[in-house]
Amino acid sequence: LLPLRAIVAHLSGDAAAAHEIADRFGKRAPLSAESFMLQSVLLKLDGRLPLALETLEDAGEADPKTLDVAVPKAYLRMLEVLQDPSAESLEAVDPAKLDRAGMRALLDERLKRDHYPAALFLRAVLHALEAEWDEAAGELKKLARRTSLDRIVPDHELLGPFVWAGESRSRLLAATRDLQAHRAQPPVEPRSAGRFL
Repeated sequence: LLPLRAIVAHLSGDAAAAHEIADRFGKRAPLSAESFMLQSVLLKLDGRLPLALETLEDAGEADPKTLDVAVPKAYLRMLEVLQDPSAESLEAVDPAKLDRAGMRALLDERLKRDHYPAALFLRAVLHALEAEWDEAAGELKKLARRTSLDRIVPDHELLGPFVWAGESRSRLLAATRDLQAHRAQPPVEPRSAGRFL
């Protein structure tokens, strides 16, 4: 129960208690994938995304046969970009970070093997960023069929509108424009603007 207690403590506003509980868990299960995963979750909640990514990779290395960290890594990478859009880019060539094409390939591979709503959500955002509105709307519709949208709470306010964007193209376009503006990109116009307004 210690990991759950740590996360609840952090979500309740007591980050110090959360990290103390996580340290106790780490002493009981040193170098375990679960210990690294808990640390990654807490670091993400702290807003320390580069460290959260490093710790998530440690979790994957600790249990590579059963733990697939590809989608959480893609999500953390996107959050990292949104947190500091002037310094980062989804097109970064640094091999330690995912570019957009690499992220999409990773998500496609994950969906071949398993039901994974987070992968559908991230694919929808990537399609929207490239003005592929039909594809983005399709991913969001698939997402709505697989899981209740009420249960999806993105960790960045700019990703929140994408959850409900599947209800209308105009919402999808507005959410994409907000995200592009935040990343200092010129908004990508839809192929036929009249259809979506």
